[in-house]
Amino acid sequence: KTLSLPKVPFLDKTNHVRYILTNHFSFTRIHMEIRYEKLNHENFGGHSLDEFRRHQTITECWRNVDGELKLVPNNFTENWPVEKCREVAAGISCRLEKDLSAFGAFCKNRIVGFVTVEHKIFGNSAKYVNLEQFQVSEDFRGRGIGRKLFALACSEAKNLGAQKLYIS
Repeated sequence: KTLSLPKVPFLDKTNHVRYILTNHFSFTRIHMEIRYEKLNHENFGGHSLDEFRRHQTITECWRNVDGELKLVPNNFTENWPVEKCREVAAGISCRLEKDLSAFGAFCKNRIVGFVTVEHKIFGNSAKYVNLEQFQVSEDFRGRGIGRKLFALACSEAKNLGAQKLYIS
């Protein structure tokens, strides 16, 4: 699948974009500031995902069946233990600022979402870059964090000279 890159704003001069998210619970408004930053070795390391909740239950997946995309049953649960979180974090950390750009959504000092874009441009007729990782912690889903991270990934792809983002 590929998506054309929309025109979206990028990070400000200090590499920060700030949003206030409001949730309603028991008639009380809880304001939660989510901070978006380009990841680097000062704000991201091998233990940065220790509190990240990567949990997802899948019941169906799109598959190519006889030349047509069809939704087919495919039941599985993905649940990352802390060791897997550390493995992913270490993989991102060692590639930061070399061949990978990454952005994180932070609540206080906890990373609650992240997206990574490879720098290598590929493709014959169109210039693609790969969206390698795109995750939002289970307890922070449904708040628009993924949408904002995706916009940052699209903007970064455009800055790298890509015309399209490759998503597999």
